Amino acid sequence: MAAFTQHCSYGFWRANLLTLNGKPLGFGAAGQLSRIESLKDLPSRITLMKLVKQAAKMNADGVTTSLMSGRRTARKPLPVPADLEHALAADKRARATFERFPPSHQRE
Repeated sequence: MAAFTQHCSYGFWRANLLTLNGKPLGFGAAGQLSRIESLKDLPSRITLMKLVKQAAKMNADGVTTSLMSGRRTARKPLPVPADLEHALAADKRARATFERFPPSHQRE
């Protein structure tokens, strides 16, 4: 869910798995209620509740999509500059902290 000055949007993580009356969801880009400017832009209350309950059940059941369940391939370790490597070698706590950082923070 996202709120903006003139509109809001609402989306489902597994929209491609949601159905209405036995048919795929199919509203908006990738199952999103992408630009809600007024109440007229919403599906009916009953429809919205069906979708929310269906999505909540999928979460509770641990359902994943093929995109979410794919295994990631191991990446090569990031190169660490020599001066940083030297400093980390001198301080075990700093090394441990650095190694707990996600790759994006290690690159920074």
